[in-house]
Amino acid sequence: MIFFVIPIFGKCSKPMEISEKIRNILAEEDFMILFVDDNPQKNFSMKEEYKSHIREYAFFIKSGGVGQHRAVVYGIGYIIQNFWELVSLSSYKNISGSPKLEDSIFIVMDGDLSYDADYITIFLDKIRKSDLVLGISDKDYGLVRKIHTSLFYYLVYYIIHMFLYFNKGKLNSMPYWISEHKILSRITTFVAFKSKIFNPEPDIRNFIVYLIFSAIKCGVDIDFVYLKKNFQNCSSYNFIKLFKLSQDTIVQIIKSLWRLRKN
Repeated sequence: MIFFVIPIFGKCSKPMEISEKIRNILAEEDFMILFVDDNPQKNFSMKEEYKSHIREYAFFIKSGGVGQHRAVVYGIGYIIQNFWELVSLSSYKNISGSPKLEDSIFIVMDGDLSYDADYITIFLDKIRKSDLVLGISDKDYGLVRKIHTSLFYYLVYYIIHMFLYFNKGKLNSMPYWISEHKILSRITTFVAFKSKIFNPEPDIRNFIVYLIFSAIKCGVDIDFVYLKKNFQNCSSYNFIKLFKLSQDTIVQIIKSLWRLRKN
């Protein structure tokens, strides 16, 4: 069973277009799409969530306006907690016997199609051999973002290596791609993962970083998909949002390293 968790916010969100694209791509697969509305200004009743279906395979819930990453965590947690109820809402074509949560695949992508939905087939091909597949941007976003992400990466690099230096014998070395390819400064919110590596804790600040360190902790395989961005002015980050995201990411990295050390 494939679950899509897609945060939507504002006029750039394209739930109808996304649902149709996924339906066309996965015509022979069993899937459900959860759109997590993260706009705190909209009136929304949780009692009406199942009345907002886009056909039989997609629905909406409201996260309460807590930010994109926490909205994603909220959506994943919702699926895990309501797995059997969601299963009862759909008809399944290719599952022999009862579907299982532990066999499910989660795919997270942006709600504005900033990265083409056609990448889904590549993610699914790779996730059959790995437990986590990360979408990595192959674009340079301009001078301001380049300076910001470079400073962010070197700070992350310093934090990780200080932890390794002071915790010899207590903390496993980090994978080479973290320190050599600046992956953390180019990660997107287009990812695929198996449910076994994710536990939806309430204090997750950066969903992607949490996934990476959970995968490292579990010792599972990680793969990458390099993505070309469909540039849209309305989906770009300004400096303040980038700074806040970097702050949350660094906090999550420190928490994850400490969790690795304790285990």
